[in-house]
Amino acid sequence: MKVGIIYLLFSFLFIDEAARVDKSTSSYIENMIEWRPDRKLTWDDYKGTPNTESPFNAESSLQISYGMSIRDDGRGIKIKFDVKCSFDIDESWVKPGSKSDRLLKHEQLHFDIAEIYARKLRLKLEKNTFDAKNYQKKSQSIFQENFDEYTRFQDKYDEETNHGLKQDIQELWDARISKALEDSKKYQKK
Repeated sequence: MKVGIIYLLFSFLFIDEAARVDKSTSSYIENMIEWRPDRKLTWDDYKGTPNTESPFNAESSLQISYGMSIRDDGRGIKIKFDVKCSFDIDESWVKPGSKSDRLLKHEQLHFDIAEIYARKLRLKLEKNTFDAKNYQKKSQSIFQENFDEYTRFQDKYDEETNHGLKQDIQELWDARISKALEDSKKYQKK
């Protein structure tokens, strides 16, 4: 995992293994797919170079990030947070001969889990009170706590499904994540 700062956008990356962020801001944004309910991943989205050393057949580079805008209305500051969940096409890869609907569905659920935790972050930031003295430290602390929960959940998903190989357990996770997306719809990015 690696931390990248782009303008006021604080980003943590989650990938099944590791990632690099060494792109210019404009090309970086162009190579990201923001999560949407009507946009599922396809194998054409995996443009990264496969890691032949990896024991896995595919890797999805996912990011939950937030930015903020701050306004002083004379009575105190008003902070608006913008939380995003994105897929990095240049850092995501699939090994030749490994493409299957089953594997792609497993990878899509990783992206869906990232969206669930982006929604949880929106909720946590919305429910907190910030002032001029604490907004940076407090928002970063909330983000880190959410990110830690997120990575544990992603690890649990891979462990329990054996990276999608346990089909019966994968189906249970499919239903669980589908329900979590529905239950948290209120906090989907508008």
